[in-house]
Amino acid sequence: MNLTRALALWLTTLAALACDGDISKRPGEGPIEGDEAGECSDGDDNDNNGQIDCDDAGCAASPDCSDTGTSGNSPPSAPTVAITPSDPEAGEALTCTVVTTAIDPDGDSVTHSFSWEVDGAGTSVDSDTVPIGQTGPSETWTCVVVADDGQADGPPGADSVTTAPPNTPPTAPVVAIVPESPAVNQPLRCDVLEPSTDADGDTITMEMAWLRDGAETGLTGDTVDRLETAEAETWTCIATPTDGIDPGEPATDDATITEAQYSGDITGLGGTVHTASSCFLGCDESTYHAPNAFDDNRGTSGYSTWHTTWTGGPEWIAIDFGEGNDKTVTRYGLMGASFHEGYRVRDFSLQGSHDGEAWVTVDSVTDASLVFVMYGGEAMTYYEHAHTDAYRHWRYLITDNEGGQSHANEVGIVEIEMFEDAPVE
Repeated sequence: MNLTRALALWLTTLAALACDGDISKRPGEGPIEGDEAGECSDGDDNDNNGQIDCDDAGCAASPDCSDTGTSGNSPPSAPTVAITPSDPEAGEALTCTVVTTAIDPDGDSVTHSFSWEVDGAGTSVDSDTVPIGQTGPSETWTCVVVADDGQADGPPGADSVTTAPPNTPPTAPVVAIVPESPAVNQPLRCDVLEPSTDADGDTITMEMAWLRDGAETGLTGDTVDRLETAEAETWTCIATPTDGIDPGEPATDDATITEAQYSGDITGLGGTVHTASSCFLGCDESTYHAPNAFDDNRGTSGYSTWHTTWTGGPEWIAIDFGEGNDKTVTRYGLMGASFHEGYRVRDFSLQGSHDGEAWVTVDSVTDASLVFVMYGGEAMTYYEHAHTDAYRHWRYLITDNEGGQSHANEVGIVEIEMFEDAPVE
């Protein structure tokens, strides 16, 4: 290129720059980006150095860039958080979970910090969990989570829950021991006459406890077995309602145990069958057969007794109450022999059976001294026991007679009575 052409090109470039009015924007010269208001947010490279707005060091002190904390940084977004449980009880622990993490536009890694407020006031809790026991009733707890990219905090994410209001315990019930005057051979039952109510609509359960003469027994439930009681003891039922949160006021009732009470004699009920191992003069005759011992005839004249020959035994006399009529015999009475003392029953067992084949010994007596009745005498000897199983078949298994007298080769019983515990009405 000759000198003339180079000079012409320089003049043309100079003229273009003059017309554009930006001679000051030559690299490395001219004004500084940000020395005029708005230059750090107008999107232009005002000092023509290849850096725009907050990426230019000249904008470091500009208000347009001060919220980022440093040149060119963008803060992370707000995270999404949730508190569990969403419907807490007072005293229950709370956990704040970051459901959606904060996103940083610059791709910086972020960390999340936690803080808690209760009813709008700050607390000292700075973890993701409010420990158990720190929440009270009807309090609003707010979890605030802020993301940090190492240079700036982003906007907070928050969630709130309100604890349940104070619990109202259930009201006291009304209870009564049944029967009102329980016998020593009857079970006790604690009946709820008027149930508890709960203002909060909570489900109520009843906890039962029993006292014996004011002392704890350790027994629970609404019944007490007859074997637990003794005559003249005072028993107390304590019924305490609870709604699963708080117990209510307990209710009580007392009853004093009375002497044993029994049903009437059940040996003469319809449908019963009376049998014996053998009978004097034959069981197919009415003279001394088994039904005589259950006929409620306590006289000794005539043939109102069962007896048979005795050769060392055993002999037995039995009663069958019939199918579906199992009985729980807890008291029984025997009337001794008539005519001769020697054939009175001395050693025997009361036995029960479901099928008349397999027998269970319920009570045993040795050296019995049944009253000897003679020509119209009347005396019963009674026995009680605590066995409570029911059987269809019952029998008296005789293993020895009184002996030592004339006619000791015989054994007999004038009358037998059997009783059940009086029922609880």
